[in-house]
Amino acid sequence: MFEKMKEVLQQRLAGTHEEEALRQPKRKFLLVESDKEFRNFVRDYVMDTPYDVVLVSSGLEALERVQADAFEFLMISATLPDMDGEELAGMLSANETTKRLPVVMIMEQPFPPQPKSRNIVACMERTLKHDILLAHITYCFGRVTEVWAKGTFA
Repeated sequence: MFEKMKEVLQQRLAGTHEEEALRQPKRKFLLVESDKEFRNFVRDYVMDTPYDVVLVSSGLEALERVQADAFEFLMISATLPDMDGEELAGMLSANETTKRLPVVMIMEQPFPPQPKSRNIVACMERTLKHDILLAHITYCFGRVTEVWAKGTFA
């Protein structure tokens, strides 16, 4: 009987923590991705997580959006219809208002080459597996926080 009471109490406490987490403001990032299926997959998946995503499909849309809204970081596809992801990252790095905006590059291959732009703080492999995607996003927020804390991001 004691074990059952303990289990019920743990479940209630866990529910309290979940409710508390839901009341916290979501951490927002911008996804720059031309593949509609992947954009929608990410949007649908992060809906019930502590993350909020804004979707755009091109580099030019991303440039407009970062001027109008605040994001903790950007996830940029390496291949976009109007420019490649590193070109977009370079443009952001060269702009005074966006130069400190961290970028996570979405790559097709698991081991990408060394990024050329200094605001690329992490790379992730494109995936449609829920648990791996959440791990990538969580890692990216952690990596962005680490870079800011160390002051290694100019």
